[in-house]
Amino acid sequence: MKINEKLHLNQNLKKLNGKYLETILEYINNNLFAKTKAKLKVKKVFNSSEKYEKKLEKEVAAILKLNSKQRRRNVKKSKDTALTMFTVITKRFKRNANVIAQVLTKAKAKCKKCKKTAPFIRKKDGTPYLEIHHKISMADGGYDTIENTIAVCPNCHRELHYGMN
Repeated sequence: MKINEKLHLNQNLKKLNGKYLETILEYINNNLFAKTKAKLKVKKVFNSSEKYEKKLEKEVAAILKLNSKQRRRNVKKSKDTALTMFTVITKRFKRNANVIAQVLTKAKAKCKKCKKTAPFIRKKDGTPYLEIHHKISMADGGYDTIENTIAVCPNCHRELHYGMN
């Protein structure tokens, strides 16, 4: 991406963070939700989905310390969040499609961790659903190579990132 394209994109994101985002949501509210009483609400911008997830995790951990009766009371008092939107700006590493294709093909529909068959078939193309896991994450300096990746089922992928083992 060229410097002037990045500048233009940055300016557009800043606009979205202000009045333009409100205009878009107003349009959505007036047109898509016109027949319901529901309205979208705008919340603050998060710099990454990780920050939001960490904030939510802390809230859940605090609530889990309450007894069942207190939690039920809180649920009854709490507002419906189904139509609350917030903006998340994320940065992603560019991935190598050749590596992904080769690792998925090499896996032959089997998770490399639990050795089970892929849990389901993708609707869009009929291929077995496995995810690519980096042994050394790209954020930690790992490369997007065949040697640094394995194909795993979604459960094993979550365990690799969040599990105790």
